[in-house]
Amino acid sequence: MNVNPSKAITGAVIAATFFALTSGMTWLSIVLGLLAWCLAFDGWLNPFAKGEQLRRTAAKAAFESLDVVGLGKRWQGSTAEVALVKDLTDIRSPAPWKVQVLARTQANAWFITEMQVEGVNKVSLQQLHHINEDAAKGLLGQQPEVYERFFGKTDTA
Repeated sequence: MNVNPSKAITGAVIAATFFALTSGMTWLSIVLGLLAWCLAFDGWLNPFAKGEQLRRTAAKAAFESLDVVGLGKRWQGSTAEVALVKDLTDIRSPAPWKVQVLARTQANAWFITEMQVEGVNKVSLQQLHHINEDAAKGLLGQQPEVYERFFGKTDTA
């Protein structure tokens, strides 16, 4: 039998709350009741967190399996290095989630892919853009640690 530890703990706290309440321990029952409520609320939110993780996993797998010819070149996600992942829409929404990935190929060509994830696992490539190094620097300029990973340290103004 497979028991969910979170549900078991929540059940034990609820049982302790009733015991404290019937034994006249009002303050303890209030504290335990609040703890049970928090645990139950966390369990209620958990399916949403799992859906987000499934969507991210699906998008990552789709990017890694990317293998298309376009713009006169072959673009392969499996050999590219991801520099930046940006949510274009709210991943928690039941509506399709759109995500943008900035990556660099082994030949130092920069590109952006835009993907859409419907549900938790149906992924479609929406767009692929080849960009130059200056455009990549501009996109990474707001994240100095990532910028330095790809372009090295810069002088401080």
